[in-house]
Amino acid sequence: MRPSIWCVALVIMLSACGGGGGGGDKSASTPQEPVIPEMPETGGCNGMAYEAGMRQLTLTFGGLDRTYELHLPDSYDGMNQMPLVLAFHGGGGQSGSQRRLSHFETLGEQRGFITVYPDGVERSWNASPDDNDYASENNIDDVGFVDALITALVTNYCIDP
Repeated sequence: MRPSIWCVALVIMLSACGGGGGGGDKSASTPQEPVIPEMPETGGCNGMAYEAGMRQLTLTFGGLDRTYELHLPDSYDGMNQMPLVLAFHGGGGQSGSQRRLSHFETLGEQRGFITVYPDGVERSWNASPDDNDYASENNIDDVGFVDALITALVTNYCIDP
């Protein structure tokens, strides 16, 4: 049984959505299982206090190494659950550009939440079958990636379910 996650996707700025024409194979892809390190049964609330701050991490999903930036606030102690906020970049962007635009990690320091900035593949998200971008044309499973990312984060960090 997977715990429900209080996860707020604050920003989805998919500026490339709604482009005309589609192309490429839009057939359904086979879901891939994420590669997640084994953790104790207590999940991420095991008292392991990771160093606060920003780090660039990778999760292998769907045969791709997917990157994201993770910010742990100074108040993170590995024992007390914290909310998780995902901030998505728009079409043509990257996690770093979304971080510089939104500064959600600063708010996370003030309000006590973990911030994650995921990267789309080739600066794109599979947001619409009408998009003419890499992720849509190659039927990248971004929903599966985000689900696997949340699962990995809950497994490794003390996140409020």
